[in-house]
Amino acid sequence: MDYPHKKIEEICSTTYGIILFDEQVIQITKDVAQLSMPHVVKMKKAVKYYSAEWMADLKDPFIEGMINNAGLSEADAAEWFIKIEKFCGYSYNKAHASAYTIISYWTAWLKANYSIEFMTALLSTSGNMGWYIHDSKRMGIEILPPDVNESDVNFKIQDDAIRIGLTSIKHLGGKAADQVVANQKFSDYKEFLQWWEEGTDDKKKPDHRSMDTRAVENLRRVGALDSIGAEFKGERGLAEMELMGFYLTHNPMEGYQPIIDEKVLTEKNDNRLNGGSEDGWAYVGGTLDRIYEHTVKSNGKKMAFLSVRYDDARAWDVVLFANTWAQVKDHLHQGDPVLIKGQWQSEKESLLGYKVMPKEKMDEKIDSQEN
Repeated sequence: MDYPHKKIEEICSTTYGIILFDEQVIQITKDVAQLSMPHVVKMKKAVKYYSAEWMADLKDPFIEGMINNAGLSEADAAEWFIKIEKFCGYSYNKAHASAYTIISYWTAWLKANYSIEFMTALLSTSGNMGWYIHDSKRMGIEILPPDVNESDVNFKIQDDAIRIGLTSIKHLGGKAADQVVANQKFSDYKEFLQWWEEGTDDKKKPDHRSMDTRAVENLRRVGALDSIGAEFKGERGLAEMELMGFYLTHNPMEGYQPIIDEKVLTEKNDNRLNGGSEDGWAYVGGTLDRIYEHTVKSNGKKMAFLSVRYDDARAWDVVLFANTWAQVKDHLHQGDPVLIKGQWQSEKESLLGYKVMPKEKMDEKIDSQEN
């Protein structure tokens, strides 16, 4: 690495000419460009908060300082300003960055060498369960469903697999889960129901303020009572998403994921949907969580508001105006996969949908690819 100035080498040689720390920006601005302290403070804040306006204000003073006070060529001065500019938005001081580096190394090592233990701990302590469930499956770890006789309060390791904890189920808090676990095991649904209603000889009746009828119904809907003979006959996948935030036994996106991911997970699209300030064309895709039809008072036409869920962490609101809604309303059903193209509105964090690919159109595309 060739450095245009001895002081820059002293500041950046340990990081091989790459700016990694806040302190390096401050040192270059103060000691090399020799800008005034107000300019140095402004540069620090501009980098930390990614202020394009402040960076634009500082560009000419910085380049002039590097030329006049450090003897750099205009090209070299501009290059180092660009290096600082690229650092914007990722700014950390050395202490924080070093700590994050160590933690990243530790967690990567644990994930690689103690995969099941690591993922179980993550699932027990994080709200983003859907993502970690998906990642665990990708790593070849089996995920066992919640079970009234086998589950603990939180996730646990069982037979080289991860068993889902009871508190992962909506409306089943710690107190309710504790009471179930304390009274395991139940021989059949009759005994479980008797315990819940009045208690048994060896099982104290639960507190219905925490273990109420909704808690029992939710256990049944996600399949936690299957093993004792109370199977849920409805759509299991939708119940899992509603009550746990992820699909386990049946994912409606299965088979359609490549079509959706091809459009939704591009870098440009992902940036736009996740914090990008720029409006423009974008895709959202996943399962239809919610469909709400609305009648416009001024003309009596019907439009729709949709919620499209990709996974536990990502869901988007979509607006379909009357013309688009009239074309697709008979082809959209709750729980089905869908891909929608439209105009992303960053302030409202919603999509104005114009082109909709429902499940049947995806099926046609899959058939044509296979044939």
